[in-house]
Amino acid sequence: MTTLISYRDRRGRSRWSCLAPVHRRLAPGLLRDAAATMEGLALSAERAAPTAQAEN
Repeated sequence: MTTLISYRDRRGRSRWSCLAPVHRRLAPGLLRDAAATMEGLALSAERAAPTAQAEN
């Protein structure tokens, strides 16, 4: 995965140069957490589906 950013002025470039290391450190964990959340939601939906169908 890649983050691409372009800047129109020097302020953005200087801000990103400070924030980039933090972004690179945090992004993998955020993506793992998001994937785990989505997987958990999918499993919950699979478990609930037979119950919901049985009620109809």
